[in-house]
Amino acid sequence: MTKAVLSSIPVHSMSTIILPLSILDRLDSLSRDFVWGSGRHLVSWDKLCKPKDEGGLGI
Repeated sequence: MTKAVLSSIPVHSMSTIILPLSILDRLDSLSRDFVWGSGRHLVSWDKLCKPKDEGGLGI
């Protein structure tokens, strides 16, 4: 469910325009904050974003 929510937010905008890198970085930051909140990060963001077959969570 998390993957569906996080990936659906920017889909409309990204399908119609090329977003600036600063916007993409901010979306990434918001996604990380949604997953972890303000607590300690036990798993790296890079690992979460890896495909499941490579040991990540596929987010």
